[in-house]
Amino acid sequence: MPAPRSPPTLRPIRRTRRRRRSLLRRLRAALIPSLALLGLGAALAAVAWQAGLFTHGPSRHYALGEQSDGEPLPAAHALARRHAHAALAAAADAASAASAAVPVPPSDTLALRHGCVWGHPGGNPYRGTVEQALRSAALPEEVVQSVAAQVRAGQPVDRVAVRNDGVHAVNSGRVFSSQNIAMTYGKTLCLSTRVNFVAGHTESAALYEATTANGRVVAVMVPEVCGNVSVLGQSDTFTRKGMMSTTDGGDDQAVMRWMPSVLEGPGAGATYFGGRRVQDVPEPSTLACVLAALGVMGGLRWLRARG
Repeated sequence: MPAPRSPPTLRPIRRTRRRRRSLLRRLRAALIPSLALLGLGAALAAVAWQAGLFTHGPSRHYALGEQSDGEPLPAAHALARRHAHAALAAAADAASAASAAVPVPPSDTLALRHGCVWGHPGGNPYRGTVEQALRSAALPEEVVQSVAAQVRAGQPVDRVAVRNDGVHAVNSGRVFSSQNIAMTYGKTLCLSTRVNFVAGHTESAALYEATTANGRVVAVMVPEVCGNVSVLGQSDTFTRKGMMSTTDGGDDQAVMRWMPSVLEGPGAGATYFGGRRVQDVPEPSTLACVLAALGVMGGLRWLRARG
């Protein structure tokens, strides 16, 4: 007995359903390799971004001895917002003083940039004051006054040798970062400045220190060649002798050198809290590895499904 045939009115509906199921199977089969390729592409893009291939800004590669004045600090950066608020307040004060015929002092802040590369020592000397530099860096007033007094008296706590591999204190042996310096030049403060001298070159600088009201120590260097007032970054504890201490236990105290988070440039990707360096976002290389692993897993799954 022959099988019953579908009514003619249902055949187009069933053909449409079969075609739809076939199309969904094809889409599912293509989805896995597409995701794998997308993951691998994102991983390659992350590696290329980290290498500076997509930008002509501070992250690009510079040959030893080359110099860059960096880029303007984004308006959204905390320090830029702070300066903008200060400028508005100063403008309001100026308008009030003008109506009262009172002289207005000049602005005490510097232009802000980030990502500078210091390759030509003495090429662009600083033309402001110590107070201007440290106030532009939003350091507490007690630090500003203490460091300025030390500079005027010619009484550094140490001297440092500035090299590409670090800023080395001569007497204590401490090493500060040469890749994260808030440095002045001309009438500018540049965050995330890095040292990029020709091979073997060394510059000498005076090292000054001051303690904030909450006990954090800020280190400031002033190179002889240019007078660029520079806030140094160091996140490690160390032992020192015969220098300023945050406790009353005498010499040989473990002290934390502090780079204020407001001085971290947009490309720094991290902020110091006490002795920890906390990443805001994953490093591009880590993200690349994760995406590449996902891509490989997706590709293997697709091959097993096809086999």
